Amino acid sequence: MRNRIFLMVIFLVSCAGPTLLTQDGAQVRQISIEESKQCKFIEVIVTRDRGPSSGQALSDARNDLRNIIAEKGGNAFTLLDEHKDGWVDCLLDIRCGANVEAQAYLCPSLN
Repeated sequence: MRNRIFLMVIFLVSCAGPTLLTQDGAQVRQISIEESKQCKFIEVIVTRDRGPSSGQALSDARNDLRNIIAEKGGNAFTLLDEHKDGWVDCLLDIRCGANVEAQAYLCPSLN
């Protein structure tokens, strides 16, 4: 019975695929604070993702960020913070997590 539960957990963890960029999300660019002065501020966006590794979780969180900014009509962001779970957190939770926080902008110069 334990083996079945363990295999089910592994299966569920492995089924979650990576977060892919949408076509619009792929157009969202990271800009400097200086560049953001020429843009219209939209809002602060925070994403959190979980994956089989902290690197994959961070990549997924970055992709989520770009997709959300595009959905809100933005095309740029300034990064405020990125955080990956440490290896101890990954071991305790089975899956690793990552957070990304950024300010979303609409920059006419990037269109």
